[in-house]
Order: sequence, then C-alpha cells, then structure tokens
Amino acid sequence: MQAAPIHRWGLGFIALRWRHVFWLLPLIGGLLGFGLQYRKLYGPTAIGLVRVSPLVLSPTAPRPPDLAKLLKSDGLLFNTVYTLDLPKRWSVHPGPSVVRLRDMIHSEVIPGTPFVEIRVSDTNRNEAVEIWNTLARFANQHVIDSRSAAANAKLAANQSTLRALELDLEEKQHKLMSALQQRASATTNPASSNLEESKGLEQLRADLEAAEAAFDKESKRLFPSPIICGGIIFDPIHIHEAPPVLSLHRWDSMRPLIHHTGIGLSIAVLLTAPVAYLLELLLPRRQQEFHPED
Repeated sequence: MQAAPIHRWGLGFIALRWRHVFWLLPLIGGLLGFGLQYRKLYGPTAIGLVRVSPLVLSPTAPRPPDLAKLLKSDGLLFNTVYTLDLPKRWSVHPGPSVVRLRDMIHSEVIPGTPFVEIRVSDTNRNEAVEIWNTLARFANQHVIDSRSAAANAKLAANQSTLRALELDLEEKQHKLMSALQQRASATTNPASSNLEESKGLEQLRADLEAAEAAFDKESKRLFPSPIICGGIIFDPIHIHEAPPVLSLHRWDSMRPLIHHTGIGLSIAVLLTAPVAYLLELLLPRRQQEFHPED
C-alpha cells in the first residue's frame, strides 16, 4: 500500500538535496557584484564629477547649471574634436564628428550638490576617458579666459574712470597755479589789491583738495592692494572625481571591485536557504513508504 507523500523540511535534508544551490548561488552573487561594479567603474562609459572651485570668488564664475551647459557648448566640442583628431579616428567629417561627440556626452547637476556629473559613452574605454579629461581641461581654460577677459574689461573701465579724475585734478591744479601767479603780480600793482577776493582763491584751493580726495579714494577702490595667496595657483574648475583607471597593482583600483564582490556574495549566502526551501516547496520529493500486507 502506497502512503501519502511526505515533505522533508529539515535543513540537513534541504541542504543535501539542493546542495548545488548552496555553492552556485553565492558564486553567481559574487560574480554579479563584481561585474556590475566593473562595468560602472571601468566600462565603456567614463563617469566623473567636476565643480567650480570654492576658492573662485569672482562674479563671473559659472553656476553648476551653466557649467553643465558649457560642457556641451560648440566651442568646447570643436576644440575637443580637433585636439584629439576625432574626424580621422572615426573616419568622418568634422561637422558630423561634433554632432557625434555631443550625443556621446551627458552632463547634469547632481541635485542638492555643487557637483556636475560628466558621462562620456564610447565603445572604447580609453578613448572615453581621453575625451572626458580633454573636456574638463577645456572647460577649465574657458573659465580662465572668460575671467581674464572680464578682468581686462573692468581694468580698462577703471583706468578710464581714474583718468577722468586725474584730468579734473590737473585742471584744478592749473587754475590754482594761475590764481597764485596773478596774486603774485598784484603785489606790484596796487590796482589789483582785491585780486585774491575776485578770483576766489580759497574756493580754488577747496576745489583742489576735494579733487585730490576723490582721486585718492577712487584709486584705492578701483586698484586695491593685491592680496598675496602664498603663491598658490588653483584651477577654477576642480575635478572632484576623475574616471578611474583599472590597475592590478593599485589597492584603490581593486578595492571597490573586491568590496562589491563581497556584498554580492554576502547577499547570495543569505538567500541560499530561502531559495532552497522555495525550490523544495515548488519541486517536492515524494517518499514512498511500504507496509507489509496483512
């Protein structure tokens, strides 16, 4: 007589029957963690973060959204295309090369942070990293040139303002000197005894002092003493995180791969028992018990 099926739910029985799960699932988990992190860090897409240096206090410094747009501007793309000779590499004309390069680049601001993420997608990892670094370098140079142009324009305007004050000062000095010369001639000419009052010598002196004060004040405001920063030269665009380059001899290069492999392995180990029990539930083994006939 055949008895009803009996399900064995002991851990030993489950582990014995589904023993392949207990080594295959951790292996898959470790490989999956390694593969996903490897593709993220060292795949064909070069990913990195840049930001405007916090040391840049100039009002011409770009805001994060402006920096994100700058990275896809025509000027930077043309410079990158011709610097890396991409038309020759890709066997296309310069115009289509710029269009193709723009499609490869994705730049956006990380919400709530000053960082801009740059992604350069390519089938060749080395080329993607090369394009990423060239873009960041040209963005930095563009900000330097813009800041220099703004500084030169401001300098020219300041010099023009100061020159106007200087001309006004020279005119008042000339008027005062003329009045003093006329006063000196009045001492030999009695008819000119009231020359000082008629020419308003005191008023001319007051005007000259006011012009000198205005000139000194504007000189200090428009051309303040330079601030010495210890000779430190910094770039306006700071590379916070450059696309990593894989090196088997560098711990920093291998650590994220080992870390995520361990995470995938640990998660898989925790799932082995639930998965084995689930398989036993879905695919139960039937055990037949035979009893002797009466």
